[in-house]
Amino acid sequence: MSSERALESRLRAWRGFRDIAHATSSLAASMVVRWTTHEARARGHLAQTQRLASAFPPAEPDPHGPSVLVAFGTDLGLCGRLNQSVAERLLEVAQAEPPTLCVVVGHRLADALQDELPCQREGAPSSIEAVLDLADRVEAEVARLGAARPARLGCLRIDAAAREPLLDWGAPPPAATGAPPARLWEPSQPAPGVAEDLRRHARLVAAACAALLGEARLRQATMRRAQDTAERRIQEHERSLNRARQERITQEMLEVRAGGRAGVGG
Repeated sequence: MSSERALESRLRAWRGFRDIAHATSSLAASMVVRWTTHEARARGHLAQTQRLASAFPPAEPDPHGPSVLVAFGTDLGLCGRLNQSVAERLLEVAQAEPPTLCVVVGHRLADALQDELPCQREGAPSSIEAVLDLADRVEAEVARLGAARPARLGCLRIDAAAREPLLDWGAPPPAATGAPPARLWEPSQPAPGVAEDLRRHARLVAAACAALLGEARLRQATMRRAQDTAERRIQEHERSLNRARQERITQEMLEVRAGGRAGVGG
């Protein structure tokens, strides 16, 4: 009986784990749907700002100008390896070319850096509103740099398909073709600067949405694997428990039969 109780206890534990994995996987699936929509809209908005910026001659790159590097991690405990891979890539990039400003999104990612790189910490956003607020805060920091030329922006995040860090410094907008766009600004405004600011903000939002979508996909895949593992363990324990019960019943029947024979013989 003690072995049966142990098997029953382990079986209950695996069933509980399976239920948790199923619930978490379902939540991740809903997050994938949500962030797929947000990411598509963010890419569409980025394309619009690219077209606007392409109406102006691209600024000559300044190798000595300011650079801003934003690294996207996660605050989910399930994705520790994600943070570690981003942290390693971030340190590699920062050592090769130290950025003027480094922004780390996700407190767990900042902890993974172990104070090896001075950076501004930001919590990982969990909604599109939080993403927009994050982009505004980064833009405010860029404005404080007070550079004559626009700051270069690099976004470092996990590529969910390749499961490795992806660094994007952003290509300059393509040259405009065809008729010039309609005037969307007042003549007194620095139109090229405004267009570049809009494009940079859109890049931040698009990168954040892509990072959160990738995180949701990785989380869903992780919990699906956990659920599959739990199902296999449950089946194994059910078979073991059934065998143990059959053996116990058989042993009890043999003992009863042996006792009956002893009574008849006596």
